[in-house]
Amino acid sequence: MPLSCTSPPRTSRFFSPKTPESFASLMIRVRRCGGGLHDWPGKPGFELENHGAADEYVHVWTRAEGKKRAGCRPAEKKRGGKGMIADQTLRMAADRRNLLVGAACSPHLIAREPEYAQTLAREFNCLVAENCMKAAYVQPERGRFDFGPADRLVAFAEENRMRVRGHTLVWHNQMPEWMKTAGFSREEALGVMRDHIRGVLAHFKGRVFCWDVVNEALADGGGWRMKSPWFQMIGPDYVEAAFRFAREADPDVLLFYNDYGMDQPGSKADECYRMVRDFLDRGVPIDGVGFQYHLGVENHLDRSACAANVRRFRELGLAVHFTEMDMGIRKPITDELRSQQASEYANRVGIALDAGVSALVFWGFTDKYSWVPSFTKGEYDEPLLFDSSYRPKPAWKAVFDALAS
Repeated sequence: MPLSCTSPPRTSRFFSPKTPESFASLMIRVRRCGGGLHDWPGKPGFELENHGAADEYVHVWTRAEGKKRAGCRPAEKKRGGKGMIADQTLRMAADRRNLLVGAACSPHLIAREPEYAQTLAREFNCLVAENCMKAAYVQPERGRFDFGPADRLVAFAEENRMRVRGHTLVWHNQMPEWMKTAGFSREEALGVMRDHIRGVLAHFKGRVFCWDVVNEALADGGGWRMKSPWFQMIGPDYVEAAFRFAREADPDVLLFYNDYGMDQPGSKADECYRMVRDFLDRGVPIDGVGFQYHLGVENHLDRSACAANVRRFRELGLAVHFTEMDMGIRKPITDELRSQQASEYANRVGIALDAGVSALVFWGFTDKYSWVPSFTKGEYDEPLLFDSSYRPKPAWKAVFDALAS
């Protein structure tokens, strides 16, 4: 009796740390309670993970070449649940919506820690460099560019069919010392900015689909961040200049302004809206706005009001990405707070879907390497979707369910 075989999506992953039988002719069967039965060849060396789905069953078996299947047995279960099937990943749920779901990451951790790399590639169709594309890393000395770590990150993305967000070209933090302390005149500073943007965009042309051109230029209460070295050297028009330099350097890449504190209606969101609307009115090249979404669990957002806040940017013809999402839990951490975190993550995904956001990017994916505990001096922890052992948390399931619904 011939097998009915369908190919799973190219981004599927099936892993089995303890294969029940020989890897030769390994087969996988997925049966859904709601109907549907699919068989296809498996691959050796993969790990079959549990994400707690209740309506899908996975079986693994082997069959000799030219013979009927034999020795069918259930796949090994982990953590008391059923095995994760191909489309039980954030990546597959997002792909079905034509949505990007991404994470900030480190090329050093990708190289050093296999489970880090495997989880990143399996769960996300987009990535962003946490640090290695910032000015302090790519141009540590004037005129000397070092793209080694960033190149390794982009190569990993290409190998795993992931898109790359560029972060960031112009920011007041993580500038090399020579760039912010040399006492440049306005014209000299504009030249430094132009050369940096040209050098970076030329190197990554065609490999990075969008860039956060300017990061965090606005003050928390509205108006400009006047302590920025760029503001002090050039003046408020440094933001406009950066976007014009970026468009000259790469006519095709998408250009974003990125900032925090705009997650809900307020003075900073209003200031950003006025800025980008003015840019569009005057022909300053800009394609999108990034909302960072660094918030704690206690920061409940009104879904309707926040979606309307985002939607007004979309109505200008701009793309919107949620670019740096995390959600720390104030200690002491309880299961109730973890459940609240899951609910709030689902709410933020709902805001994105309601408003037509085209990318959801998390600032990391495992609590093991989050910046939140350090930044909050230990007051907050567990902000991401996977725990420190790469196990999916209730927050992961909430995001998956929101994307898959």
